[in-house]
Amino acid sequence: MFIGDNVSVGHNSVIHGATVEDDCLIGMGAVVMNGAVVKKGSIVASGSVVRQGQVIGPYQLVAGVPASLKKELGVQDALENLDNAMIYVKLARIYMGR
Repeated sequence: MFIGDNVSVGHNSVIHGATVEDDCLIGMGAVVMNGAVVKKGSIVASGSVVRQGQVIGPYQLVAGVPASLKKELGVQDALENLDNAMIYVKLARIYMGR
């Protein structure tokens, strides 16, 4: 399993033996199965299932069971995704007293 930098993983999500590249968001309750790859900047919607061995391309929004492409993400979407991750980094640093 590999999870890149600036990745937000929603509550009750399962990432099992998968690769999630930088700047992704895995929605609440989503499942990313063995051997799956979520490429840079992509979003897996809440409750979605990325099948074993499935590859999600860069900067894509996927949803459903099984996950399928719903939208190609633009620059603004990518920036909002990164902002979301940075909020969690900031909160973690506050919690740790840094």
